[in-house]
Amino acid sequence: MFFKKNKWIPIVSFFLFFTLFGSNVKADTAKTLLDKKYNEIHVEINNEKDHTKKIQEALNQALNSNSPIKVMVPEGTFHLDKPLYIYKDTYLRLSPKTTFIREHKTSLIRNGNKSNKSGGYEGNSNIVIDGGTWVLNEEDSFHDGNGLSLGHGQNMLIQNTIIKNVANSHAIDLAGVKDIIIKDNKFLGYKDSTVQGYRFFSEAVQVDVLKSETSFPSFGPYDKTQTVNLKVYNNYFGSSDTEGFGAWPRGVGSHTYVIQRPYANIEIVGNIFDNMALTGIRAYGWNNVEIKSNKFIKNKKAIVIDTPAIGNNTEDVNDIQTNKSEAAEKFTIENNEFDATILGSINVKGQSTGLISDVKILNNKFLNSSLENFIIKNSHTENIETDVKYYQIISLDYEDYARAAKVAKEIQLKENLEANVQEQDKKDTVYKIKTAVFKNKKEAGIAEKKLEKIGNVKATIKKNYNKRYYLETAEIKGKEKTTTLYNKIKKETKWTLYRVDTKKQITYYKIIVKPFTSVSEAKKRYENLRKYGLTLEKAEME
Repeated sequence: MFFKKNKWIPIVSFFLFFTLFGSNVKADTAKTLLDKKYNEIHVEINNEKDHTKKIQEALNQALNSNSPIKVMVPEGTFHLDKPLYIYKDTYLRLSPKTTFIREHKTSLIRNGNKSNKSGGYEGNSNIVIDGGTWVLNEEDSFHDGNGLSLGHGQNMLIQNTIIKNVANSHAIDLAGVKDIIIKDNKFLGYKDSTVQGYRFFSEAVQVDVLKSETSFPSFGPYDKTQTVNLKVYNNYFGSSDTEGFGAWPRGVGSHTYVIQRPYANIEIVGNIFDNMALTGIRAYGWNNVEIKSNKFIKNKKAIVIDTPAIGNNTEDVNDIQTNKSEAAEKFTIENNEFDATILGSINVKGQSTGLISDVKILNNKFLNSSLENFIIKNSHTENIETDVKYYQIISLDYEDYARAAKVAKEIQLKENLEANVQEQDKKDTVYKIKTAVFKNKKEAGIAEKKLEKIGNVKATIKKNYNKRYYLETAEIKGKEKTTTLYNKIKKETKWTLYRVDTKKQITYYKIIVKPFTSVSEAKKRYENLRKYGLTLEKAEME
């Protein structure tokens, strides 16, 4: 059972997931870790104010122990003013009624520190973190920092936790680890509190590589070790009951990559992804992946499989820019349920130098979504096997809903075809032109009239942080139009000018005609629709 906004959501009854695993991760990792003989250490916290110190003292016993230790934290609410450090061969057990509340500005717990010199997968390993509620922020608190930061290790099990209220970071960051199981957890609540909203992409569970201190600030060394052999199952990803913390942008995924260091052997089974703002799963540069028996509810996109575009993520292990992407292969997407996905249930998008191949999409259920949103792929894919086949006719974008609705109604009446209007959001770039500062407001006012006369565009007088005046035009649509205007103003005034571009969310509308299973029928209908003078595009998916 999983809790979200005062509503219990059954998972176990929906998914019989235990029979679905392959053999990518060591099958006995969880059992081996749980069945070890541990020396139990019971943390006793009476009236002490320094909760962190008492818990850390227990964890530190692993440093000098010849056998594994099990640190037992009692029921209660404990305030942590420093990050906890967990070491090798440690089982950290929290009661279901134990709550950790962070009162600092970094990760709640990590398996290494800045002095760590163990590279590869040779850091602190054989770790279990079991139970408890881990609160990163309370209401009106939006500090960065991961819940769990794990790097340079192997054989780890994270289970039965509730990780809440993360801002700008991750619930769990897996940087250069292998043989990991994450099961029966709840990841509740995320907030992008950055001024410009640049942390819109964070994952609850990030599959990461030890690329740089920027990507994983907790500890190094940054030897480009990547995460492999990962199981994520029976977890719930959604929003928090704390005001200000909505659902995650992404449930499980990556946004950093190193050429020649692909993420591999990843199984995501039996999870619920509820209202993810970007996508439930982003398999970015992943190989040998199984995504089975998950439920996606009202995700913007449910599954995205992509390879890196040329840029920061196409540098190799020596930090040399390769100017090439990298291929990814072997994906199975099976027995999942997609409910009311907005912009594509399954998106497969490779690069010209990063082909995606061998993708099986079978026995999935698509609910409350038009067929053209079932599977979206680009030309840089091959060997996609799917049991979804249809032919779709859709319109180009309409900016005006009333116009789109009128055309859709005409199609329904005259062609006896089901046609619906679908609202979609996308980001577009708008531009502004700014001047350098003027001597005073009066001079800026004269310039304002001159600019509007030259460019036929509205301008506004503004003040910078030094209280000096400059001009800024209204938004201009189109890069070419902006360049032309910029050059004209520059030529006639000799002013110093700046171009500013901004991504802006806009709403547009498409007419979706009921899909066809026959290509000949689709082509026939398409020709009939063209006689209305409409410009239609035909989308085809086999």
